[in-house]
Amino acid sequence: MSHFKKTIVICLAVLFTGMLFGLVAFAKTEFEKPAGAPPYGVYGDPDAQGTKLHGVFFIEYQNYTYVEPNFVADGAKLLMRLQKAGDLHTFYGEVVGPLYFDDPESILGKFADELEGQIIEEFFGAAAVGTMEIKIRTTQNFGTYDVEVAQDVYTAYVLVDVELAVK
Repeated sequence: MSHFKKTIVICLAVLFTGMLFGLVAFAKTEFEKPAGAPPYGVYGDPDAQGTKLHGVFFIEYQNYTYVEPNFVADGAKLLMRLQKAGDLHTFYGEVVGPLYFDDPESILGKFADELEGQIIEEFFGAAAVGTMEIKIRTTQNFGTYDVEVAQDVYTAYVLVDVELAVK
């Protein structure tokens, strides 16, 4: 076997092994999810009218712990990629806590306060800010991955597919 082929086979083997360990680690994560539809009780309105924006968002809940009777995070960061037709934009947001996992609408509300104007301006222009509103149509949680950063203190990573309606 040529040197090039050996290198490719080794790279593929390393990649496959890394993916396998990642899947095993992901499958072993134990995270109690509050009641409600993923992502953690966020309900959308599938009948919401308006221009559709499709994309994903990634939330990092920082330093969360269990404080009876709830999980509480110090803060969260959000990375969102949205698309309308071929128009693709990326948005960043950060909120500080305490953030209570049993109140996901409040958490998303804090992100909406920070990002709604940016999203509308990017897709519809500055004149549309304040005249349009964004509604969540659908969400699908792809998964959550928890990392223990100290004894009983975790960081959670959540990946969610989202469809928004802007009217």
